[in-house]
Amino acid sequence: MVELSSGTFNQSIDNTVFILPALVIAIVMGFVSYKLKMSIQAKQLRQEAKKKRREERKEKGKLRSD
Repeated sequence: MVELSSGTFNQSIDNTVFILPALVIAIVMGFVSYKLKMSIQAKQLRQEAKKKRREERKEKGKLRSD
């Protein structure tokens, strides 16, 4: 319990008021991090595939010109 006291007026706030928002924020941050990681990995895979296709085209072009 968090106790806030000022003068003669005492107020007590339950810890769930602080824990639930922190939990929600942690879950959202985890989800965003996961999606960002997956997006970056997908982009890298696309770039590698594109590079591989370019190299294959160059090799085919060299074979035709020889």
